[in-house]
Amino acid sequence: MPNLSDEDKLLVTNVVDWAESAQSRFKLKYTHFLNEKQCDIAVSVLNSIGHSSFMLYGGYENAKRRMLCVYNEYDEPDAAGFPFTAFTVRFPKNFELSHRDFLGALMSLNIKRESVGDILINNGVCVMFVEDSVAHVVSSELSKVGRVGVDIAEGCEVLSSMDLSDKFMSISGTVASMRLDCVLALALNMSRSKITPLIASGKVAVNNFERMACDIVLKENDAFSVKGYGKFLLSEIGGKSRKDRIFLRISKYI
Repeated sequence: MPNLSDEDKLLVTNVVDWAESAQSRFKLKYTHFLNEKQCDIAVSVLNSIGHSSFMLYGGYENAKRRMLCVYNEYDEPDAAGFPFTAFTVRFPKNFELSHRDFLGALMSLNIKRESVGDILINNGVCVMFVEDSVAHVVSSELSKVGRVGVDIAEGCEVLSSMDLSDKFMSISGTVASMRLDCVLALALNMSRSKITPLIASGKVAVNNFERMACDIVLKENDAFSVKGYGKFLLSEIGGKSRKDRIFLRISKYI
């Protein structure tokens, strides 16, 4: 695993310890909510040590932030046991509240980021997942998001009627090669001379892992992000132009 931070390295150590504890002491371990990179690290570590009894779950299919439970080999993974609670929050449709607005409201209640799972917003409704340890705070104290009054209830049945698909803006063009700096220059509409310092400063991640080399070769369906500029998906690699440049389609998450 490339370019792990000290925090990531601690997670690697902890995951090994949790697996050993589950096997030797039959002790289940539920984590806080992990982000996508942390989930990838945990899966990679558990696979590398041959520990197959684990489950990642965030409350619904394709959740981005998920808890990890490490079981022993005799336990049956069970989503119902995960210690988090879902809430449905309703607000007037004429207000546009963002993910940042809801997260800020939770942080103002002294709730840590690791205690919050996905926050899904669609047409006057928000579904959020929080650890059971802070659920009582959310249910009793979350009455406003920004200056907007909200109504909150436990449960997430409304998820089935929400549009949870990712939204994209399409970017098309040609590149000289599939090097990271070339693809980023197209995605950000910048010169490669301006892209180089972004990569060198550790602001670029490919498939959730920080990359600091310009000559890394990207492949179709690779996801990449640049701090301050957003997240992208390399959707399609096409043929070549008469000048031997490669046609690309990049999708920017919006």
